[in-house]
Amino acid sequence: MSEPRNLLNMIGEPIVSPSGAVTPPPPPLSFPDAYSLADAPQGGAPLEYIAGGLVQHKMLTLISGPPKARKSFLLMDLAVAIAGGGAWLGKDATRARVLLVDLEVHPHYLMNRLERIIEDSGNAGSRAGENLTILPWRHVTIQPGATPARIMAAIRAQADKCQADVVLIDSVYLMLNGDESDPLAVAELLKELVKLCDTRAVVFTHHYAKGSASAQAQKSAIDRASGSSWWSRFADVLIPLTPPVQEPGDTRQTLIVEPSIRHHPQMAPISIEWTEGPRFRMLSAEQTETLQQARPIRETQNDLRQAKNAQDREVQVLAEVQELSAGEGSVSLSKLRTKCKSIATGGTFTRILERLVGQKRILHFQDKKGGHRIRLAQEVVQLRFGEDPPPGGLVDVELEDGEIPEQTLEEALRDG
Repeated sequence: MSEPRNLLNMIGEPIVSPSGAVTPPPPPLSFPDAYSLADAPQGGAPLEYIAGGLVQHKMLTLISGPPKARKSFLLMDLAVAIAGGGAWLGKDATRARVLLVDLEVHPHYLMNRLERIIEDSGNAGSRAGENLTILPWRHVTIQPGATPARIMAAIRAQADKCQADVVLIDSVYLMLNGDESDPLAVAELLKELVKLCDTRAVVFTHHYAKGSASAQAQKSAIDRASGSSWWSRFADVLIPLTPPVQEPGDTRQTLIVEPSIRHHPQMAPISIEWTEGPRFRMLSAEQTETLQQARPIRETQNDLRQAKNAQDREVQVLAEVQELSAGEGSVSLSKLRTKCKSIATGGTFTRILERLVGQKRILHFQDKKGGHRIRLAQEVVQLRFGEDPPPGGLVDVELEDGEIPEQTLEEALRDG
């Protein structure tokens, strides 16, 4: 028998299967050189900002907002501002070459909107034409074999061809090869976007999770994007667009913009009001503060319906926990997720469990083998069964040392 080869010596060698088929070797990995702190290079000049103190060279920027919040309009306005050297969100933009990739809007309406924005952008609009390249790729992503890697390769080729300094993509979920709550599918796509950032800035849009304006405003900005948390945590810059809570009869279309940049202190929120078509105006700091302080006067029918649906799902999940816990006193997280597929999946299921844990209606813990489990909390057991505990002793819910889970529910569901 030949001596086993060192694994390091095997890197880059072709892999031969038992049938004799040869798989090409993976490309070699490259790593920056290590250095001691004493010899560390100076930080040098900061990376150049391209637009509004937000879009930065070689950085990934996420613009997120509710469906139909005019994210596409705002992205087109950004395209014209950069291509023509105008202003965006009240701040000057550095003139640069732009590639706008639109995967959603019909080409006819896409060009109509762009023409309106260019017409209303003054000198910047008149200068934008020579620096702005448009890819009207609606329905391109639904073709057989249209994987994220192949689509991104085509975008990179077009960006190289027009020497784009900035690539804008609307909307990124259309390139997904899977569900937007699937961390593996999302990570696959985001890694392709990061490759695009090697030589240029990349900005993409994504929608919020379902919920009313008041519900979204209560979340941290990083948790508003729909699906996997990778969307927000992967990006260097977050630009969430959240509608404020408005009084009945207030027909204004306003958005609060709460920029967050990984490498800088939190920026003050700003707000905009849509005027006509794809145009908006900046609101003052005082107006922004007023919008942020607004409280709901009465809930809309849509708010009430969404709240009832959420409560119904929570009750259904609690019933499944009760049924599956009979005998053992708890249920494995993976078994509960499988049983609840008809109730909720992905990020929706995760958020239901997080709410139930936060309300102390269920407990999330780890057994001695490290498995993640769920059981009813004491208050719920007493409410359902009175003084007599059910089989399995569910009333005893105190967690022992070592039972506190090291992972969050989202991490456990992602890894399990």
